[in-house]
Amino acid sequence: MMKLTIDDPRLTAYAFGELNPKETKEVAKLVTADPELRAAVNELIAIESVFQTGSEPKYALRPEQRAAIFQSSSEPSNVVHIPEKSWAKRVVAVLGVAAAVVVSLTILQRPSGESVDSVVQLDWSSLSDGELLQGVTPSSDSWTNNESVSHEKSSEVSEGLQMHASSMRSEMADRAEVVDVSVLAKTGSGEQKSPWVMRSEQAETRIPLVAGNASYAWVSKSVAAGIFPSPASVRVEELLNHFPARGMADITHSGASAGVELVESPLDSSELLLFVSFNAKQSIDLEAALEFSESVKSYRLLGYQQDAGKVELAPSQLMDAGNSHQVAYALKLAEDADINEPILNLHLRQKGAAEQASLAVIYSKTEWSDLSSGGKMQLLVVTWAEWLVEPSRNDLRKEVELIMAGVTAIHESESEMLETIRASLLL
Repeated sequence: MMKLTIDDPRLTAYAFGELNPKETKEVAKLVTADPELRAAVNELIAIESVFQTGSEPKYALRPEQRAAIFQSSSEPSNVVHIPEKSWAKRVVAVLGVAAAVVVSLTILQRPSGESVDSVVQLDWSSLSDGELLQGVTPSSDSWTNNESVSHEKSSEVSEGLQMHASSMRSEMADRAEVVDVSVLAKTGSGEQKSPWVMRSEQAETRIPLVAGNASYAWVSKSVAAGIFPSPASVRVEELLNHFPARGMADITHSGASAGVELVESPLDSSELLLFVSFNAKQSIDLEAALEFSESVKSYRLLGYQQDAGKVELAPSQLMDAGNSHQVAYALKLAEDADINEPILNLHLRQKGAAEQASLAVIYSKTEWSDLSSGGKMQLLVVTWAEWLVEPSRNDLRKEVELIMAGVTAIHESESEMLETIRASLLL
C-alpha cells in the first residue's frame, strides 16, 4: 500500500499534474483522506499562483534585457572586480530565475485559485443517475459528538460531497441536464418537508454545510418548457446554493466566516426565517451548529431529505478556499420570548477540535426590506420555491413579485436565476 508524507516528491508531482493516471488515482485517495496532505497540496498550488503572476505578459523581459542577461552570463571578463567564484554564483542565480520562469510556463497551465478538486479529474461515472441525484439527508450526529473518527454512515456520494464538493456538484448539474423531470420519482428523490423539532427535546442541531446540485437544472428546464416543475424537483437547499453566498461575516473562525439574518416569514406570519451563510477564505474541515434558547419553541430546517434511505451527509465539511454555503430555517418563538435576549447561538469549530467560536443572535423585528442584498436574494429563493410547490397560492406569488423588485443581482448565477423566476411568473 502506498504511503505518503508531506515531504514526498510525489506530492509535488501530484499538485503539478505530473503523475500518470494510476499514480494520480492512488495519491488522490491518500490526499483526500489526510487533511495534512490536502493542506500541503493546496499550499503548493498557492505557490504555483505566485510563479504564474511572474509569468504574466506584463512582467516579460524586453529583448534588450534578455540580451544583457545573455551577455553577462557568457562574458565573465566583464566582471573584473568580483572573484570568479562569486561571479559564478551570480550567474547561477540569474540563470536560476530564468529557469524558474521557464518551469512556470511549463507547469502552470491551470487558473490560479484552484484546489485539490481540480488537480485531478475525478470520475463519478460509476454512480448511476439515481445514486448521484437523490436527495441528501443532514447528519444525525449530535453536536456533543465531536467527530474525530471516520463517519460510519458514509457512502460514495456523501464522501464525494464532503471531500470533493465542487467536482461532485458540477457532475450533479451536468447529469440533471439530461435527466427528464418525469423520471424523478424513479430516482427516489421525492420532495419532503423537514419536521418541526421541539426545542425542549433538542436544543442543538448540526447545520448541513453542503447540498446537492440538480434542482436548478430541473426547474429551469420545466419553466423553459412552459410548465410548472414537479414538486419532487424543487429542492430549496439546492436552489439557495445555485449562487455563491455573499461575504457576510458576523463571526470568523480558522479561515471560515459566517453571517446570520432573521426576518419575519412571508410564508407564515407566525414564523421567522433564519438564514446562515458560510464562506471559506482558506481550506478548513468545518463543523457548525445552532443552539436555540428557551425563547424558541420549535424550529425546522428548510429543504433536505428526511428518509432514512437517503444519503446522509458527514458531520463535517471540507470547504476549500473560495467555497460557500447557505442554509435556511423556520422558527417559532415561545409566547413569552424576550426579543432583547439571544434566541440562538451559532457555533463553529474545526473537525475534531475542542475549541469553538460562538455567536449570540438577538432578534429584533425585521421587515424583509431591512435585509442585506444577500438576505433579500435568499428570501426570494425560499419564497419562490414554496410557491413552485404550491402554485395555487396567489399570496406567495405576490410576495415573490414584491421581493424580486427589491433584489439586485451581483453574480451571473443570480441573474440567471432571476430570469427563470420572471419566466415562471408568466406560467
